[in-house]
Amino acid sequence: RLFILTDTPRVEDWQSLNLDILENMLERVYLARLVVEIASEQYPKSEVTFVPFPSTGGDGAEVDSDTEARICNADLVLAITTYSLSHTRARSQATQLGVRFASMPGFEAQMLYEDGPMAADLNVMKLHCQSFANILNEANDVQVRTSYGTDLQLRLIPYSGQTDDG
Repeated sequence: RLFILTDTPRVEDWQSLNLDILENMLERVYLARLVVEIASEQYPKSEVTFVPFPSTGGDGAEVDSDTEARICNADLVLAITTYSLSHTRARSQATQLGVRFASMPGFEAQMLYEDGPMAADLNVMKLHCQSFANILNEANDVQVRTSYGTDLQLRLIPYSGQTDDG
């Protein structure tokens, strides 16, 4: 059971959000619906369900109880949303029940293009991430400076560089 989640504008969003934000949100809803169609065609023996829900209004805010109950009954959830669901009770509960959950806030159709980020070679990416983690593990401190005036200094000890590549 594959569930494609997407957040739809709430009534108050139509009054308060910038039109560009609303347009992006609606494009994600359309993209999520399109993913349902493609997945249904490619995997006709699988149950693919479109699950629109009222927007949470912010990253990490909880979904409504109906949506939470539904995602806990999935095998795989792709959340093509405006706001992240990664750090929510609903996502945590679902993954504890064995649901594989991909929270993809801000996802855009262009990301699926041949030269887009979803076409990245994951093995190469894993090697780059591990190399960067190794560099961090060999350092005691790091300093980040930009031409915009950022000057950030961080003490790395006792922390270690870890990768999230899977």
